[in-house]
Amino acid sequence: MHIISFVGGLTTLFLFADATTAFLASSSSSSSSSSASDFASIRYRRGYTSLEGTTRREFGAVALVSILFPTRAFAGEVFTRKTPDFGYEFQPPDNFGTGNKPLKTHLDEINFKSESVGGYQYGITVDPVRIESLRQFGSPEEVAAKVVLAEVNRDGVSDVVLMEDPVAGPDDAYYQLNYQSKGKRGTKRFVSKFFIEKQKLYALTAQCKEDDFKALESEMLKAADSFRVL
Repeated sequence: MHIISFVGGLTTLFLFADATTAFLASSSSSSSSSSASDFASIRYRRGYTSLEGTTRREFGAVALVSILFPTRAFAGEVFTRKTPDFGYEFQPPDNFGTGNKPLKTHLDEINFKSESVGGYQYGITVDPVRIESLRQFGSPEEVAAKVVLAEVNRDGVSDVVLMEDPVAGPDDAYYQLNYQSKGKRGTKRFVSKFFIEKQKLYALTAQCKEDDFKALESEMLKAADSFRVL
């Protein structure tokens, strides 16, 4: 699955925020006894219509891959995009090349692909939306549930698990998700971070193979932390 495809699905969720608000509200009221930590085990499987509880322990220990991926220097140049309509900055790790799709499907989009680790990349998109803030779309937990459900409905994806509680910035300025996706193209880990400001959705999605995540986790989180709206 191409990383921009995921972000496109995320954008669609926000574009239809008005229609989904009622659904999210009803879902929240029907499960009001759930605590925030319950959402750390959100899981959807293709063909199922209900949530299944799970824990990260079920997946076993991640293989030690530090020998294959020694400590990497985080020295990538800061990438800045500034126009009259939008602006953001992002610092990718070292040895990442940039590129765009031949067919543009967003207001703005760019990929950063590792030149040394296969399947490791970051994607950034900007799109207009009808809502003014993330809060209008839902709480971090509600949005996480919607994103995970949308992801498992993608062609070739069979199982999606939210691996941690969703993270929210101060005053819900941003939401950040960490989830695992299984499908025909293998098991992958995603870290996504998004903002809504002045009716623009800014979305960063980092992707790597699940077997590589242990070694790349710190780097991916640091890169995600560098993504901000100007």
